[in-house]
Amino acid sequence: QFPNLVFPFAHDVRQTDAIPPLFAEICRSLDGLDLVIYSAGVMPSVELNEFDTEKDTAMIEVNVTGAVAWLNEAAARFHGVGVITIKPGPVDTPMAAHLSLKKMPVDVAARSILKLLKRRNGEFFLSPVHAVAFAIIRAIPSAIFRKLNV
Repeated sequence: QFPNLVFPFAHDVRQTDAIPPLFAEICRSLDGLDLVIYSAGVMPSVELNEFDTEKDTAMIEVNVTGAVAWLNEAAARFHGVGVITIKPGPVDTPMAAHLSLKKMPVDVAARSILKLLKRRNGEFFLSPVHAVAFAIIRAIPSAIFRKLNV
């Protein structure tokens, strides 16, 4: 159902003014567009008692603002679409290099993500451990969660 071809377009997602013309150029060069996979993120190493506005700003610009800017362009062109949120957990990329957790190989994550593209909507965890952890975290009342040192 989905082609085995992916056409990556590298872009510094913090440069939001460049996104509309780049998105239009991508649509022209591909003679249309059927699928957008937004894959960008930063996760600088932050110490427990570190409060670094520069690191926080970088995370917001890439992980939130960049995603919104790209996906707004997609939303303006697509109608009646499904949205899939995939949470792979730690993947063996430079972004997660500082983590001491077991990381999923990139090719395994990519193959798993491609299989999920057949779904229309939903939130999916590639790691059962992370699925359980997030379910537990969501179940903790906020008053208690705020008192936890996590």
